[in-house]
Amino acid sequence: MGDKAEIRPMNEKYWDLVSANYEKEITSVFFRDKEGLVRERINAGRKLGASVRAADLGCGVGNFVPLLSETFGHVDACDWSEVGLNQARENCISFENTKFHKINLCNDRLPFDLVDFALCVNVLIMPDLGDRLLAWRAVTNQVKGAGTLLLVVPSHESAQMELYNGLEQCLSDGESCSDSIIATQHAEADSSDLQLGVYSVNGTRTKHYLKQELRMMLASHQFEVLEITRIVYPKDVENPVSDSWDWMVVAKRRLS
Repeated sequence: MGDKAEIRPMNEKYWDLVSANYEKEITSVFFRDKEGLVRERINAGRKLGASVRAADLGCGVGNFVPLLSETFGHVDACDWSEVGLNQARENCISFENTKFHKINLCNDRLPFDLVDFALCVNVLIMPDLGDRLLAWRAVTNQVKGAGTLLLVVPSHESAQMELYNGLEQCLSDGESCSDSIIATQHAEADSSDLQLGVYSVNGTRTKHYLKQELRMMLASHQFEVLEITRIVYPKDVENPVSDSWDWMVVAKRRLS
């Protein structure tokens, strides 16, 4: 972690590149959620009935869209990347109840009706606070009163535990305290980034969330949190020391 990484901006060109090299660039919740927690919560939407409208807000290459299209009566899927949307359309070519839209959640008005169920997976991760607040408003405002938001975001606690475990590993390997700190710190992050939970992930500044922060954010957007659960990713070559996790949140919009 001590190596200096190239800090890449989250712009349309970045997301086009990510979409074109999705399996290499992204820790995919769709493929790495071994317990199937997101799929399970989407499937639970079947009890709402066939007329329910759903949306995938930031669908990427569309891995979850077919499941949404099978579960709900109408699905709108949007993303900033045309490359990602083209792949998503191919994934859903057999579904007539699904429409795709190129949208920048930070700037654009969503051109479809409010939905009963919204999925938003690792989208509200912009490092810029102003952009992130605009995207939060766009996502939460698209959900009807009494509708459900299924949100997945990176965990601040997980990132901190990764740093802590890395530090402990360095110390157990016989390195000094000062060398251990240097080896594990995010050299490319400034103090304001760390204060706001922004860490570099594969060279890109990415917002991570505290559990209580999510509760407060959703309450301020008129949502009641029903569930906050870890989506745990097993140890791998890049992170052999400990498990890491994202937060999965199920929240219900209050009736105004």
